[in-house]
Amino acid sequence: MNIAIRAQVPLGEFMLSHGGSTDPSKTPNDPFVLYSIPAFDVGQPEFVRGRDIGSSKKNIESGDVLLSRIVPHIRRSWVVGYHPNEKILASGEWIVFRSSKIHASYLRHFLISEIFHRQFMQTVAGVGGSLLRANPNQVSKITIPLPPLDEQRRIAAILDKADALRRKRRQALGLPDNLTQSIFLDMFGDPARNSRGFQTSAFEPLLKVPPNFGSMIPPRAQKLEWVSLRVANIQNWALTLDDSKYIDLPLDSVERHTLLDGDIILARAIASEEHLGKCVVVRPAGRKWAFDSHLMRIRLDTEIIDPVYVRELFRTPGGRQIFFAQQGGQRCNTTLILRS
Repeated sequence: MNIAIRAQVPLGEFMLSHGGSTDPSKTPNDPFVLYSIPAFDVGQPEFVRGRDIGSSKKNIESGDVLLSRIVPHIRRSWVVGYHPNEKILASGEWIVFRSSKIHASYLRHFLISEIFHRQFMQTVAGVGGSLLRANPNQVSKITIPLPPLDEQRRIAAILDKADALRRKRRQALGLPDNLTQSIFLDMFGDPARNSRGFQTSAFEPLLKVPPNFGSMIPPRAQKLEWVSLRVANIQNWALTLDDSKYIDLPLDSVERHTLLDGDIILARAIASEEHLGKCVVVRPAGRKWAFDSHLMRIRLDTEIIDPVYVRELFRTPGGRQIFFAQQGGQRCNTTLILRS
């Protein structure tokens, strides 16, 4: 079957440049549907009153496609849902696409694809971390293949089905983890209350070396000496290498920015509180693994405490409570079992 495809079309053809904005503070009692970056990480838009929205936001419509320009190494693209008779807003971090010439789901799949992401990262500027931003003018020059709408819908339907299968697989893989957490709570109780009276310890004496952040060197898709683990590699409290990036490390930072078996890496810089503090135990088994500045390395004294125990503790509601108390400046006297 021959498919008529327009040669690569610049994304700027679909980019919304003058959609207008709304200041919700002028109508404090009005309801709004807000598409924000934290809402994306949770998985659904926020339904809020105007008084609870801090500043002017972009006007958007159902069917618009959103692309996050901040923390660009995390792939965030969203199709705006159907919200009849409601005012829909988007925070300023989104680039908005709207056109009758392109199917929304087809465009979203392209915006999270590897071929787009490699080009997208070339449009990024900033000093690092959450200050990195993609330049919309440069993004507009990236091109997308544009088959007829019927073919776009067919391709999107296939990719949507593949996404659904991946989600079901992740949920199935998560069942043993949920069982593990239930067993943990059954054995040790709630860490925040320590109702069973186990011996406790501050965290610092259990460390082999002080925690530290990872490398600021931007990772690349090109295969280099070290795999650079990122927040995106921590999914559902498990390590995934599906989206590997690489760096070359200078010799003087190898010890500080690389990983050994039993190290914990923890998400320490991310827009969503839900994902902040998620961690995994890594076992590179001699492979060259580094980690980036959005992660923190925790290297424990394994003669005192097991890293898997700490990871499971941090997953419990009580462990999360302890973790966020520490972020608020309180001393963390984590409930730890100091026996074999």
